[in-house]
Amino acid sequence: MKAQIQNFRGIESAEIDFDKIALVTGDNAAGKTSALLPIACALAGVTTPLGLRKTDGGMLVRVGTGRAQVDVTGPDGGVSIEWPKAERSTKGTPPGASKIAVGLESIVDMDPKDRGTLLGALLKIIPNRDDLNQGLTDAGMIRAPKDDPDRFAPFDKVWATIERDGWDAAAERAQKAGTEQKGAWRQITGEPYGSKKADTWQPDGWDGALAQRSKESLESDVAAERNELEFKVGKQAVSAERIAELEALAGTIEDRETALDDAKKSASWLRDVATAARTAREACLPATQSAGHPCPSCGTKLELVPAPGNTGGKQLATVSELSSTELDERRKAIASADGALEKANSEARAAASKESEANSTLSAARAARTELDGGATTDGASAAEVDKAREAVRRAENALKAFTTKTEADRIHAAIQRNETLVGILATSGVRRAVLLRALATFNERLATVCADAKWEKVAMTDAMTVEYADRPYALLSGSEKYRAAATFQVAIAELDGSCACVMDGADILDNAGRAGLMRMLVARNMPAVVGMTMAKSAPVPPLAEKGLGFVYRVDNGKSDVIGGAE
Repeated sequence: MKAQIQNFRGIESAEIDFDKIALVTGDNAAGKTSALLPIACALAGVTTPLGLRKTDGGMLVRVGTGRAQVDVTGPDGGVSIEWPKAERSTKGTPPGASKIAVGLESIVDMDPKDRGTLLGALLKIIPNRDDLNQGLTDAGMIRAPKDDPDRFAPFDKVWATIERDGWDAAAERAQKAGTEQKGAWRQITGEPYGSKKADTWQPDGWDGALAQRSKESLESDVAAERNELEFKVGKQAVSAERIAELEALAGTIEDRETALDDAKKSASWLRDVATAARTAREACLPATQSAGHPCPSCGTKLELVPAPGNTGGKQLATVSELSSTELDERRKAIASADGALEKANSEARAAASKESEANSTLSAARAARTELDGGATTDGASAAEVDKAREAVRRAENALKAFTTKTEADRIHAAIQRNETLVGILATSGVRRAVLLRALATFNERLATVCADAKWEKVAMTDAMTVEYADRPYALLSGSEKYRAAATFQVAIAELDGSCACVMDGADILDNAGRAGLMRMLVARNMPAVVGMTMAKSAPVPPLAEKGLGFVYRVDNGKSDVIGGAE
């Protein structure tokens, strides 16, 4: 591979061959980085490095000239970038390398989460169904015996979601289900959900003895007490005025049935309106700028966005910079959807209350009819006896209600706990991390081999996705040790992602032994590389050309020349 550079920053012209190793030397500020950076940009497909915008491309052009260019050719094609236009063009199959391989990014500068994401893509870590099943088993989610071939069947839908939408979507769906379950617990109990609270929560009227009862036996108690009450009410001595009152109340049954039917229809319609409002709110795009995640193949920033049609699904889309107008419109859309949802929920609650009230008034009218049909008379049970029977019914009904509420709250609490366990399994720190850690052991073996080639101390990535050199944290390393660690990762990752070469600047931070180790590493791994190093003109020149390992270049006055015995 060969690079030709014209008028890029401090370089007037340079021609560098890096089929093997190209060691670019020179004094401080001689232009070594100006020779390495355009090569890195061309290989990685980056037209605006150093955080510049495309409109800032002129800042990369050598002062006094109007145009800069780099051309990198390989065995099957070539790539060129021209500035200030910052435009890239290719021919055939151009040589290419990742941003990490050419030093435009470094894994040692990433946060642990991004390191895990990067390594997951590089190591092609895609957990399969067996990995999910093992995670479910380890978490105690599988209750069926080991010899049951269908013991994992309850999680078939979870796996189907993973296969269709990916692990993040499955985790998001499980989190949403947990939110809905907590809402259901609150609806049952009237209190916000809390794990510790739910462990000991008891409804009003709960008696420890109820834990030994069944729903059927409590329902039998209610039926018996109601029968007794009906009997006494039917035989209750009532006044003539009461008889008239019952007859008047019973005469409203038909109207109250109509009112209840209308209330039910209204409540049902408003519940549908609230559901539609909730769906519309969930479909709102976020009012924040997404950072996205790089595609492992091309580096394009991608994000998950709602699929068309308000289906609740997700799809991949290229991250684009949102304007302030777009963000403002999204905020307004969210606020509007929130307002519509609140209004719909309020109206649905009010309609439900009216339905309950209509049901109660109809029940009272029907009770009056029942009492009359039961033979209400001025001769019968005393008012005290009837009151005593009503109290017995109340106690039986309260016991049944307490039992039912407690049972349902405990059921939902158990479901929430199981769902939270599932969320943990689906999260990046769950099954995917377990699979990543297994692959990480193999990756660390590769790093150890690279270090052995260089005769450096061991470089490793810990289970916590932190970098170590010689078993010491990266933050505690010296400058030269940090360089060794970064260079080791750079070469190992370049091998993994199939990069054609590495670009390494600032190698002069290494002493002679470290520099020799860097050369040994590149030679042993058969990794073409362009290495920048500050070196005095009088310093001994490494015999790369004599040994057939590459060429040594010196940059002076904006130009590069081959030195050190090259042909």
